[in-house]
Amino acid sequence: MYSNILITNTNFSFCVAAWVPSIAMGLATSIGPITSGFLNRFGFRIATILGCVLCSVGIAAGSFAPSIIILYIAFSVPFAVGVSLVYVSSTIIVTHYFTERRSLALGFVTTGQGLGQMILGPTFQALVEVLGWRKTFRIFAGILVMASLNGCLLHERTTSNEHLNAPRKKFRLNLSLLKEPTIFILLSTIPFFATSRIVPHVHLVSTM
Repeated sequence: MYSNILITNTNFSFCVAAWVPSIAMGLATSIGPITSGFLNRFGFRIATILGCVLCSVGIAAGSFAPSIIILYIAFSVPFAVGVSLVYVSSTIIVTHYFTERRSLALGFVTTGQGLGQMILGPTFQALVEVLGWRKTFRIFAGILVMASLNGCLLHERTTSNEHLNAPRKKFRLNLSLLKEPTIFILLSTIPFFATSRIVPHVHLVSTM
């Protein structure tokens, strides 16, 4: 959504502006193991709140960026870290709260993300046409700060997965999962899936 607005409503060329979402999404998916380690160490509340705040900081900072290079750093980097924290938390938290009908709960979470994009996309574009993309970015930055308060509603629950919210003495990255052959199959197929899903979504804008 933010990437499409930058591509269609700025003076940057399409190829140059397309690097903004490319950096953000590439970094967000690449640091998944790190953000999941952060989640294990500090819990859902802090990870969710910090993720929303970082997204807000990235959007707000991007609205003041005087050049595309600054936009790459000011917007893409903090936004990517925030998205990674929120995405990892929203996926894993389903397994924490639901032991029965877990797949249905995950389906609702995924549906909410899709509906959010459908509603916010046209809303975002309408605001850009009236206020411009910089002011619109600042408005959504404020909305994300308020959304971070939802993290306070994530209460601790005693389950078999309680270790997800239990503080650890050290922040460490456990790479023992790499011993499983299945993880390499996923690592080799998911990039193709992500490319086929995200690239048309971004580049379709230039044909409209």
